[in-house]
Amino acid sequence: MRLVLARLQELGVKNVVVGSPGAVDTKFFARPGATPAQYNDNLAHLRDIDQKLALEAKYAFANVHDNMVSVMAKAKAGLGDDYDVCGRDGVHPNANGQLLMAQSFLKGLGVSGDIGEITVDLKGAGSAIGGHKVLGGKDGTVELESATWPFCFDGNPVGSGSTRSILPYTSFNQDLNRLILKVKNLDAPKAKVTWGTESKEFTKEQLTAGINLPAEFAKTPFDAAFQGLLSALGAKQGYETPMIKGLITNFRNFAEDIKNDAEFAAAISTLKQKMLAKQEKLDARCAASWCP
Repeated sequence: MRLVLARLQELGVKNVVVGSPGAVDTKFFARPGATPAQYNDNLAHLRDIDQKLALEAKYAFANVHDNMVSVMAKAKAGLGDDYDVCGRDGVHPNANGQLLMAQSFLKGLGVSGDIGEITVDLKGAGSAIGGHKVLGGKDGTVELESATWPFCFDGNPVGSGSTRSILPYTSFNQDLNRLILKVKNLDAPKAKVTWGTESKEFTKEQLTAGINLPAEFAKTPFDAAFQGLLSALGAKQGYETPMIKGLITNFRNFAEDIKNDAEFAAAISTLKQKMLAKQEKLDARCAASWCP
């Protein structure tokens, strides 16, 4: 690990997050000679080594291990021991555990979590900051154009294949997904807020202080666009994985042929360029899927 970090520094890489290992599932992990508790203790020692190396190299640190262990305990207490956080094989997490891994690295990257702030003034004009523009509105409504999106979760509140199921047990929304609505000049003690197709009631005190829309609403106006972006990302990653793992990584096995046979080398080069050109198109489709 130290050699890897030293090489990154030699190459001039400035922004590196050193990640700890994750965790194993306290129910589903099964290996001869090691209980889940013993294996997680081993991973905790590796976490300490990674944190030490991050300090040495003056790089940021992502504590994936502690996040997964603490949230797993809370989630199993709430949803039952059969709710896997680190996968049914005990090691490879599903969407719920992947969200925790992403959370740890995003915090390590220093992502602020401020998605924006919307203000509805019941006696004046609405306003918005942080990538949101007010297009219009009246009678207690505001219409927005949003260039900054919140993270959108799927609809399943219980399954490990769901990002939503883990939300009650993690601080993801508080840490990284804050799109705040504030209401000014509300005369009533409470009010109904409608965001997209879903409505919910809040007190005047809550609305004055500000509510976090992605945390409060299960359905959002961003859902369809977000799924479109995820679909584009999935297509890109589905192509990149066999391209890199199956082909480009293995070109080194033909080093002698490439070195000694110009025609062979040209064929390899052509194949690589063709694949990279398709990857660039898929990448551009992802960028185009993220628009106001």
